[in-house]
Amino acid sequence: MKSYYDTYTADLLDVYEIAPGIKLNVHGVAATASFNRLMIKLSSVEQLLTVAHEQLYNQKCEVHVPGLGLLAIEETIVEEDCCTHKLNRLLSEGWRIIAACPQPDQRRPDYVLGRTRCG
Repeated sequence: MKSYYDTYTADLLDVYEIAPGIKLNVHGVAATASFNRLMIKLSSVEQLLTVAHEQLYNQKCEVHVPGLGLLAIEETIVEEDCCTHKLNRLLSEGWRIIAACPQPDQRRPDYVLGRTRCG
């Protein structure tokens, strides 16, 4: 018969950082090997994300560089002093906002829109 004091609740990553050699049993199954594999995969994903962030972020200009989604755009238009109703209509027609360009001398921004050709 198990007592209440045999059960512990903790974040698995915190436990592994404190005691990396710990052997865990999850519902009677030894979890050390599978947890080690999970940690290796998580560290490789973290490295990939770090590399991707460095490649997709321009440090000099402090802006993000667009990825492959921008290459799918086949048509572009520029809407100057575009009101919200017109912008919503264009978005419902399949156009997507590439850039919003606020102008100091007008109330509404200019928009650069793009889409893929249908059909």
